Amino acid sequence: MLCRTTSILAISVFFTVGCSTRHEGTPQDRLSNVIGQADKIVVFESELENAKVLFSSTASKDIAEFNDALAVVPPKDGFKCACIAAPAVRLYRGGTELVLVTNYGGFMVGSSLWGSDAMIKDPEKWLKWFGARNMPRPREEFEESRVRAEKAENAYTRWLAAMPKSIQPLWEQATRDELSPNTTPLREALNRDIPKPKLRAMELFSWYGSGAGPWSGYPSYEGIAEELLLDIPTPELIAAAQADNLTDAQLEGAARLFGGWGFSQKRTGDGKLLPARLKKKLLEHALKSTDEDKLDRAKDAFSQ
Repeated sequence: MLCRTTSILAISVFFTVGCSTRHEGTPQDRLSNVIGQADKIVVFESELENAKVLFSSTASKDIAEFNDALAVVPPKDGFKCACIAAPAVRLYRGGTELVLVTNYGGFMVGSSLWGSDAMIKDPEKWLKWFGARNMPRPREEFEESRVRAEKAENAYTRWLAAMPKSIQPLWEQATRDELSPNTTPLREALNRDIPKPKLRAMELFSWYGSGAGPWSGYPSYEGIAEELLLDIPTPELIAAAQADNLTDAQLEGAARLFGGWGFSQKRTGDGKLLPARLKKKLLEHALKSTDEDKLDRAKDAFSQ
């Protein structure tokens, strides 16, 4: 599950948005009180209309255990997940819906009583409630998210380790604003410590070739290396890529740059400047990959 959150909702929203029936106390109290009134619980595959029913019960035990599992951590800032909930739980009394609870990845929930989503306090208890009722998908999604998070953390650690030494002390401050990083101090440090464009390009090739792997759909912070590479004139970039004994990371960085969308758009026509021998070298490197998008881009850039 890919989830995009925003912080435009303040914490006050989470605590003040109510429901059709007034309930005092914290969001957790309001939700628990409403669930405690329910006489039926139904789990749907999603919150979409006509979604498949996965589980339905009028047993007080099922409702009480659901209520107990649904403990949340009030968010410091409001946020909403821009994704489809799976599954979605609706609770009723006398045929009237009291509340909708939406599950996101097995670690976050939304509620029709709140203006914000919230993190589950005890994901294991939450996942067990679904698993005990033959609904394995929340746990599977939770594990998938955990694996993705671990891969992302490992990729970022590798990225930091490959970063040119001159900009390492500046990185955190420069990227504090993820949407608009300040690359000026990074550029100044690189130009000062590696004044020769060819050598600077080789250093940046190594960094750009140490990313998460994809040439598109990659973490936004990786674009900074491309931006710094595109400060260097194309002839110098080509000269650096033709150097003998390039490492795999440098070959990857060069192939990624010359085969990427940014180079084709910002250096229109410069792809024709690449010597046939260099194209062959970069294509041979890229063909070792199993990433279809990368293969397509490399073939388009280097097969002509």
